[in-house]
Amino acid sequence: MWRPRVGQPTRRPNPTGPIRRRRGWRCRSRPRSPSRPARVVSSCPKAVAQMRERLHSPEQGQRGAIRALRSQISTPSSPPRCRASHGLGRGGGPVAEKAVVVGSGPGAATAAMVLAEAGWDVVVFEKGRNYFSDLTEPAPGTLFSNDELKMLRGFGGPDTEGEPRAFRSTADDPEPLEVGFVNNLPTTVGGGSAHWDAKVPRFWDIDFEKLTRLGPIDGADVVDWPVSYSEMAPYYDAVEQLIGVQGDGDGWAAVAGKYAPRSRAFPMPPGPAQLASLLLAEGAGATGLHPYSYPAAVASQPYDGRPACINCGFCSGFGCPIHDRGSALIPLRRALLSGRAELRPDSMVTRIEHDGSSATGVRWVGSDGAEHTESADFVVLGGGAVESPRLVLLSDVGDDSGWIGGGIMFHWFSDGFGIWLDQRLHGYRGRSFSHGLDDFCDPDFPGAREAAAEVGLPYLRGGILEMGGTSHLIQEALQYVDLMEIFDADKPFGRRFKELMRLSALRDRLAGMQMIAEDLCQQANRVDLDPSITDRYGLPAARVTYHPHLYELTAQQFYMPHMEALAKAAGADVSGAVAQTGTPQAPSPTGETTPSGAHLMGGLRMGTDPSNSATDGFGRLWSIQNVGVADAAVFPTSGAHNPTLTIFAIALRNARSWAGLEGPPELAVDDEGDRGADSGVPVGLVVAGAAGGAAVIAGGAAALAARKRRASAHGSETAEDGTADGSGPEPLSS
Repeated sequence: MWRPRVGQPTRRPNPTGPIRRRRGWRCRSRPRSPSRPARVVSSCPKAVAQMRERLHSPEQGQRGAIRALRSQISTPSSPPRCRASHGLGRGGGPVAEKAVVVGSGPGAATAAMVLAEAGWDVVVFEKGRNYFSDLTEPAPGTLFSNDELKMLRGFGGPDTEGEPRAFRSTADDPEPLEVGFVNNLPTTVGGGSAHWDAKVPRFWDIDFEKLTRLGPIDGADVVDWPVSYSEMAPYYDAVEQLIGVQGDGDGWAAVAGKYAPRSRAFPMPPGPAQLASLLLAEGAGATGLHPYSYPAAVASQPYDGRPACINCGFCSGFGCPIHDRGSALIPLRRALLSGRAELRPDSMVTRIEHDGSSATGVRWVGSDGAEHTESADFVVLGGGAVESPRLVLLSDVGDDSGWIGGGIMFHWFSDGFGIWLDQRLHGYRGRSFSHGLDDFCDPDFPGAREAAAEVGLPYLRGGILEMGGTSHLIQEALQYVDLMEIFDADKPFGRRFKELMRLSALRDRLAGMQMIAEDLCQQANRVDLDPSITDRYGLPAARVTYHPHLYELTAQQFYMPHMEALAKAAGADVSGAVAQTGTPQAPSPTGETTPSGAHLMGGLRMGTDPSNSATDGFGRLWSIQNVGVADAAVFPTSGAHNPTLTIFAIALRNARSWAGLEGPPELAVDDEGDRGADSGVPVGLVVAGAAGGAAVIAGGAAALAARKRRASAHGSETAEDGTADGSGPEPLSS
């Protein structure tokens, strides 16, 4: 019997092939004007009135309202072809007239925006569903909601049954270690930004010039990017303005300012701080670190027609119902408003059509299962660091360098936690966290170079430390079931389970931390095609081969004690840190060997030398120059920070080159929309637990033991306000 795996986003497999989508309805009384921009729903006044009547009808109820919202979601009609004349590309050749963009995530949507606004005709193919209504609106209706069970069941997530991936640790592994979920991203319009928690730090100058500034490392393929931080800074500025970023400029300057100086203030001030984040930030400050309110693409005030965040707590891992959180929908909206872009959801591109030196279009499969072709003068790949290399491999593109698929990177995660037995932290409210620090990214962090020298490395870098996550209610309950099964496999429920839930050591009293550490590029870590596993289209599945370098493992062992010390300094009764993922040779307490974390980079890395890169300095395949890559697959290094802002920025830079445009743009937002936005719209989405499952289970076990000792010593439990009035959770029974 099929059933979803808890915590793994899946979609029930469809035995008949691709799921048919319900056609959107339109009013037949008004034909579509060819001069109107392509829209995802009809703007016919009669149709809109009918929709509103259905949505607000008391007879309809909630189910009727949902059906009404579903009925507006449809594949947009084709826009008119633009025949505007174009200039010359950066390489001197004529700029094309039509582009096909594969994917609709941050990089793909940004490329679509640039090309459409430059006068190209653009067709955006998205293999996932569209869960939004009118994408030309700043805050379209959506089927995403504050529903933890819905998200645990994989709503908007990848179909890892119908589209599995294979994972192995080395090329010598006889069989895959995992088949199914291998760090898959959401499959929906908006890509990974549909579920992200919108942390948007910049990469540092030493990331773009890693080989020059920090030097080589044995066993790794360290290179410089074909672009410097100083060249990227204006593109960062433009993207921050486009998607709306809140941040603390003074806090940024303390550490990051040395390596990533800013010439502009953040577009918005920081939003409200969270208690769990503040406690950990105090502990960080007490140990000599530099915490600050972390940059996030979350509106702290009305911005560009979007409302301010109401800090509902349903953020990371959830779609935002009111769109205060920035996403790929923002540049996608601009592309659609140009009148030259068309979005086709439920459309899987299976091959790049080419003659060996030039692409002529793509082959794709629609929701009806039929195969089609779409001609194009330029093809943009934006499916992510696994799917973009896979598509190139499926298309039999020449690879003289061996770098197509090579150099996949994931970031190396460490999970820390603190548990406060004397107070509730409410870490499930607000954004996923409000504070972080950059100290562990600095190769000159005290003791880091000495620790590196002990194992023969020239230097070490950890990564950013996010402070303040926790679990949600169902996640917490499942963790207790796992914990109780260790001691009583036949009865992981009952009175003891209820006592654990009342105590809530793994949710309401827990503050998580997560270090997102740099992952070195190794050519042997790669994406290729599995020889025996296929997807629902009959195509070879992506096979990921990945093993961490000594660098990641050493940095992790060096920095985890600092994470634990930070929590102790913050006043936690119980604290700890564990590796989120292990290896067959060095297992983690979590039991996981497949990388997770949703940070996927490399596989089609950029460079200036065709012998050690897959794409040129502007992300175009060396072998087929009219195929460009607009996602993190082009990253030559992983950096020590969240990658999405850099995905937006590098796509903006490269796409402007493809369109024949010079320099960075000024991407102004709609100030009128700012003033008119309503910050009181009902909202929702979830804070992802920053502490890994096994970490919090281990912490919970220690917390329960400590709680028993306290109860035994004092004979009662002290309530949170310092009294013993019985209003706190009941003491645990022995």
